[in-house]
Formats: sequence, C-alpha cells, structure tokens
Amino acid sequence: MGADTPTQPIASALFGATLQGVLRLIFGFPHERFYQRQIVRHVGLGYGAVQRVLRRLERCGLLLRSVEGRQTYYQANTDSPVFEELRGLIRKTFGVADMVRGALAPLEKQIRVAFNHGSVAGGTDTVESDLDLFIIADSLRLVDVVAVLRHTQKDLGREVNPTVYQTKEFARKLSRGHPIVANVVVGPKLFVVGNQVELTRLGEIRLDQASSRDPRRGRRVVRTRRLRPRCLPDRGSGHGLAIQRCLQRGPANGDGSPSRCRIPGVPDRTSPASHSLSRIHTGPAGKRNRPF
Repeated sequence: MGADTPTQPIASALFGATLQGVLRLIFGFPHERFYQRQIVRHVGLGYGAVQRVLRRLERCGLLLRSVEGRQTYYQANTDSPVFEELRGLIRKTFGVADMVRGALAPLEKQIRVAFNHGSVAGGTDTVESDLDLFIIADSLRLVDVVAVLRHTQKDLGREVNPTVYQTKEFARKLSRGHPIVANVVVGPKLFVVGNQVELTRLGEIRLDQASSRDPRRGRRVVRTRRLRPRCLPDRGSGHGLAIQRCLQRGPANGDGSPSRCRIPGVPDRTSPASHSLSRIHTGPAGKRNRPF
C-alpha cells in the first residue's frame, strides 16, 4: 500500500493562525525587534490573541522582551537551543517559501521546478535582503510571474526577484558551467515547486541528448585556417599531392618553427635556384621572359 496523501498542511497541524503570523514576522527577521502594536498590525488578528502568543513565547525563551518608555519590543532569541531548528521549520512550512508557494499556485501546472536561493535560503538575510526566486518553466513568461507575486511582495516587505529559464536553456548553461546558474544550483535552496531530484533530472536531460548526438560535445574544438599558395599544381599531379601533404604537416623543429618540406622536383625557396626562378624581367618587346 502506498503512503496516504496529506490532507492538511504541516503548518496548520502544528501552529495556529496567530502563532504562524507572529513567528513568520519575528523569526523571518531575527535580528530586528518589533513593538507590540506593530506585530498586531502585521498579523492582522485581535490584539488579545497576539498578546497571549507573545507572552507564551517569551516565557519559554523563544522571544526576548524589552521596554523603552511606553513601547514594548519583542525580538527572536538567537541564543535559544532550538532557534536554528525552529527557524528552518518556519521557512519550510509557513515562512517565505510557503507564501511564495501560495502566490505561484495559479501557475503551478506550468512550472517544473521553483525554489528560493541566496541569502534567504541560506538563512543569512537581513531586513533589507531581496528574495531571489529561480523558476524552470517552458511555457511561462516573466511578466506572468511578476504579476502573481505583486501582492506577496507587499506582504513580505521584500523585493522579489524572479528568474525564469526554459528547460533547454537551463541545462545548456549548466553543462557549459555558466557562473550564475552553477552557483545557484550548488547553493542553498528552499523548494517551492518540485525538489532536488527533479532539478537534477532536468539538468541531465540536455547532457544525455547532447552525448547521444555528438560524442565530441564538451571538447573545445579549435578551427584554424589553412593558408594555400597562390598557385598550386593540379591536385591530381604528383607535385600537387606532395604540396597538400606539406601543408598538412605541423611544426617539427625544436624552436617551434615550421619544418621544411622538400617536394621532389620543386626547388627550395632558400636555395639560389629558387631565387633565379623567381626573377622575371621584361624583354624589349614587352614580353615576360625567363632568365634561362
């Protein structure tokens, strides 16, 4: 028997709506502090419910409370022994990834893989950090993605920077070692659509097709122009074949200079006979005469 299909989101099973809103804000920006009314306004629920959640989290050591004048501030306790684990759970269930997942729901059938990367995925983001979103989709335009993320960008209080690649374009740049694509693939990721297995499979599709078509693909092919003499004998003649073989030879001397090719019946250009053949003068009648 296969595994049962989840009928309830993980976040809803573990956390109530008020607790989700408070944790999303405070643990989304752990190095920032928020005053109580600001938290109530951001969560959008009753003042009493938010206040009870804040007090409960403070008593168990997850939040730090400070009072300045008439304002009460709350901040995530980064020294808590479960801080990193709780923040990771929030990011994967109802944090940034969950909000982006909900925004992309209308386009989910057109998306093959989508994930957050950069400082947000790595947990090193600040209140001024942008949200980088990487999407692989064959029939999706960037303008469509920007349109559905507009409201989520306001709710997050961050600028969302989506990048859309077609499957072939992504695989081609990955196989060629494109610096941006390579860094994104090996860096930390928060998957919104798909997973690491699907991402790896998409990257291998193009490589398999290329290797089956051309086994030399991936090698660097250097094309050179072969210089031909201005006047070559007929290819069918003995001299013509000898000259062709001579042109195909590479450098043979120890200093890297071209090797001297001796063709039967053709004088060497460095010999006196060669100079005598190259001297042509004009006779009295204006005709070109040979010197012998």
